[in-house]
Amino acid sequence: MFDDSRTKARDFLESSSIVSELEDVLNHLVFEKPDDLHGYLANHFLGQSKQPQIVNLTFRQLIGPASEAAMNIDLTIALRNRTEVRQKHKHAIAFS
Repeated sequence: MFDDSRTKARDFLESSSIVSELEDVLNHLVFEKPDDLHGYLANHFLGQSKQPQIVNLTFRQLIGPASEAAMNIDLTIALRNRTEVRQKHKHAIAFS
C-alpha cells in the first residue's frame, strides 16, 4: 500500500513537470539573490497560476428603503484552488 502511494506521487510529479519548474525558479533565485525570498517565489508562481474563473453570477433587482431601484450582484469565482469566493454588492441604479 505504501509503495502504491509512492508510485502515484512519483507519477504525478513526473506528469506535472513541477520538479523541473521548481529547480528552474530556485536556480534563478540563487542567481538573483532577492531580499524577499518568499515575495520572489510568490511573484513567480502568481504569474504561472490560472486566471480567475467566474463560476456563478447572479443579479437580483431590489427596491431600496426610499423606493429606489437597486441591484444585488452575487459573484462566485474560482481563484488559486479556492473554489468558492463570494462577493456581494448592492448598488443603487439611476434610470434616465
